[in-house]
Amino acid sequence: MADPRSPVLASGQNTTAPAEKSVFKLLLTGEDEPERPAGASDVEKKVGRGRIDLLDQLITETQSSLAIQVNELDLHAQLGRLEEALAGATAANGELVTQRFDLVGRGRALSSQTSANRERAGELRTLLGRFGLLRQQYESDLDRLRMVAEAGSLLGYFFREGPCVFCGAASEHQQPDHQLAEAEHLQVAVAAETRKTTDLHADLITTMEDLEEQFTQLEDEHAALTTASGALAAELSRLDERLAPLQEDTKALLATRSKIQNDLALHAQIQRLENMKATLLSATTAPAPATLDGIPATELANFENTVREILTAWKVPGDNRVTYDQKTAEISVGDRPRSSRGRGMRSIIHAAFTVALARYTASRSLPHPGFVVLDSPLLTYREPDEDDIKIPYDVVAHFYRTLQNDPSAQVIIVENVDPHTTSAATRRSTRSTPQGRKGWASTHPDAAERPVPVHLVPGSPPDGRCSRPFGRAALAPTVPAGTPLRIRAVSGCRRGRRGCRPAAPG
Repeated sequence: MADPRSPVLASGQNTTAPAEKSVFKLLLTGEDEPERPAGASDVEKKVGRGRIDLLDQLITETQSSLAIQVNELDLHAQLGRLEEALAGATAANGELVTQRFDLVGRGRALSSQTSANRERAGELRTLLGRFGLLRQQYESDLDRLRMVAEAGSLLGYFFREGPCVFCGAASEHQQPDHQLAEAEHLQVAVAAETRKTTDLHADLITTMEDLEEQFTQLEDEHAALTTASGALAAELSRLDERLAPLQEDTKALLATRSKIQNDLALHAQIQRLENMKATLLSATTAPAPATLDGIPATELANFENTVREILTAWKVPGDNRVTYDQKTAEISVGDRPRSSRGRGMRSIIHAAFTVALARYTASRSLPHPGFVVLDSPLLTYREPDEDDIKIPYDVVAHFYRTLQNDPSAQVIIVENVDPHTTSAATRRSTRSTPQGRKGWASTHPDAAERPVPVHLVPGSPPDGRCSRPFGRAALAPTVPAGTPLRIRAVSGCRRGRRGCRPAAPG
């Protein structure tokens, strides 16, 4: 208890200091520290470093693929200027493009008319060719009919006897003037056929003349269409000459915009890789030491007042104002750190801190073991160091009297000398006593009859039979946990052991 280190830092190890401070905070506030993230294992760190190296290689390769070596913000600015330039170029050649669109539409219409004209002209040309052949056939038929008519007249006139030259009948089968009659019949038939063929030939001539007139019109129309198409082509050529520079500028702007958009996509990919790398770095890097959440000022001030009240009740001289430094876990009394005090003061401050913690937790129903063990809290206090304040001897009496009347926890004091003459019950070792078994025996003159105040803590065995004098009281199940009781010290019990047994509650 005289050790210079803080009572909170019981182990004295720096590695366990955060955990010990958290335990102290838990006792004062009932709130534990939040769970902290655990660091990565060695295997995870090795795998993470390999992934980071791969990401670095990918980032380098992607950066080398950039066409324009500028940052992403400059690329966005260039892209905005390019969009404005493209909009201006589009507005500048919009009228020319509209005119060209109209000319192209007219050219398509002329082309369609020319195609229809040539198709119709081809059809007429085919018909005229065929009708020409038919005309020749009609004219040939008319010549043949004239020849037949002349031949019939001659045959009917010159051949009077013998077989009929028209029907081939023998003379005995012929009637008188048979050949003349047959010649007349032939002339009638030839005349009828000639009239028919002549009518057909005349109709054909009329049709051919009409088709030739249509063909002539088509040819004239085709010539006009050809002239219009030539003029339209010339106008389109002039517009294309005017649009060519604008189109070249637009193509250059579009090519530059494509490069910028590609570089922006690469920058976005680089950013994703950087984010992945940052995530891996945060996962593989050991987490920083956890910063403990401090104890609220209200709870800490109440605890400091509790320590001050105990020091004042023990009649410790001097300024008993207590402060606790959450960063170093150092306790200061009267603006003087405990570690700078002498061994006696360090012990009594340590004892006051421990008893105050039990009293504070009991008054607020906070977790606490329910008992306090003090190892030689007053031995060094009786002989203070030369550099510390002089302490009156009555502090010891007030120390025992205060603890005896404090029901917040059971207090066990281990001392190497006889305690101050008070009403407190004591136990001495019977190791050197020849009779009885080894253990602890009461040294109080009426210890067998004087009740000793104890405090029942949760978890006491409710067997109601017996208990040891130091530790947790054994009570009947009907007595609720936390009820202040008084136990009677006895020299023996049904088990033949020195100890204590519960008296009536209260």
